[in-house]
Parts: sequence; C-alpha cells; structure tokens
Amino acid sequence: MNLLKIKQAVLTLNQSELKELNSYVIDTSKRLGRESKSSFHVGQRVECDGAIFTISKMNRSKAKCLKEGTGQTWNIPFSMMTAV
Repeated sequence: MNLLKIKQAVLTLNQSELKELNSYVIDTSKRLGRESKSSFHVGQRVECDGAIFTISKMNRSKAKCLKEGTGQTWNIPFSMMTAV
C-alpha cells in the first residue's frame, strides 16, 4: 500500500479509529527512534541535512552534536542522523 492509498483510507475512519491509528503511529515512531539510538555512540561522526557533526553527548531522544567547522552545538534527533 502506498502513501496516497493510506491517506485516502484515513479519510474513511471515524474519531475513535483515528485516535487508535495516531497512538499506533506515535508508538512506532518512538520505537524506531530508540532502535536508531543504539547504533550511535559519543565521538561518532554523523550527517544531518548535509552537514557533518560529531556526537558529544547522547540524551534520551536526541544527541548533542558539534558542527564541524563552526563548533556550534545542535540537538539532533537520532532519527535524523546517519553515520558517516
């Protein structure tokens, strides 16, 4: 099933079904975030939106990362990072 079909199917759901679907989507997103966190570690170089960062601290859902070249600290969700 592609995204367009899913969007069309959502239009047919009632309020309680939408709440159940929302809960499922949020739980799945959180699970994927937790799974992606385990593949990173402090000191690792990562990419986000085309920029290169180094992880300086890992929090529950985001990592504090130092941007190369500028030294700025960014809070980046694990789901947005890819290992370099």
